[in-house]
Amino acid sequence: MNKLILTVLITILTVVPAFSNTDVFSRIDADGNKKIDQREYRDAAMRLFDKLDKNKDGYLDKDEFKALGIPNGEKLFKDWDINRDGRISRDEFIKGSLKQFKDLDKNHDGFIDRSEFDRKRIEEGPRKNELTTAPFIIFYF
Repeated sequence: MNKLILTVLITILTVVPAFSNTDVFSRIDADGNKKIDQREYRDAAMRLFDKLDKNKDGYLDKDEFKALGIPNGEKLFKDWDINRDGRISRDEFIKGSLKQFKDLDKNHDGFIDRSEFDRKRIEEGPRKNELTTAPFIIFYF
C-alpha cells in the first residue's frame, strides 16, 4: 500500500507540473527549442516589468512589486533596489532576473531546461497569483 501511495505521489509531482507549465514554459521559450536562454528570460522579465508597472513611470514601487506574490518579497525588493532609492528601475529588475536565471540554471549550461523549470515549481509550491513564481522569477503571462 505504501509503495502504491509513493508511486502515485511521485507521478503527480512529476507529471502534473509538466502539464501545468507547458503553456508558460512554451511562451518563454520563444524559439521552441525546449530550453530557455538568457535572452528569452530577459524578454519575459521585461514583459513582466511592463505588466507590474501599473502607473507606467518606469519604476516598480513596493506595492507594484508586491503583486509578484512571492515569499520574502521585501527582501528581494531590497536586494534588487541597487541604488537604494526605494523603487526598482527596469534595469535593476532585469539585472535581478538574470541573476535568478543563473540560480535556476543548475547545470550551468546557459539554459533552463524543462527539468530545471519543473524542479523549481515543485520546490516552491503554489503561488498567491499567476504572475510569477520565485525566487528566480518564472513568468506567467
